[in-house]
Amino acid sequence: MFCQNCGAEINDNAVVCVKCGCAVVKKEQAQLETKVSNNLALAIFSTICCCIPTGIVSIIYATKVDGLLKSGDVNGAKDAAKKASMWAWIGIISGAIFGVIYILLAIIGEAANNMQ
Repeated sequence: MFCQNCGAEINDNAVVCVKCGCAVVKKEQAQLETKVSNNLALAIFSTICCCIPTGIVSIIYATKVDGLLKSGDVNGAKDAAKKASMWAWIGIISGAIFGVIYILLAIIGEAANNMQ
């Protein structure tokens, strides 16, 4: 095993690096300490209530997060979580915009019908 601070080779059971004195964090411990929200609930909400295409993309990214964390790819997990959140919010915002446009057109259409 190697020290994450200085790169020196250290014993697998070491608690402190003999070269630089830094505390050693084992890979399993680092993975347990790293928590990344997968944003799956937000992705599902976006899919059901707002915009199906962007919601599906969001769900795909959200389901990758836990697998990437288990494989030790923390940066990949964070990237997938960020993309899941981004696509979910794109769906929510676009759904809200189209909803407002739909309501405005309905009001205008109703007003036009009442004028006749």
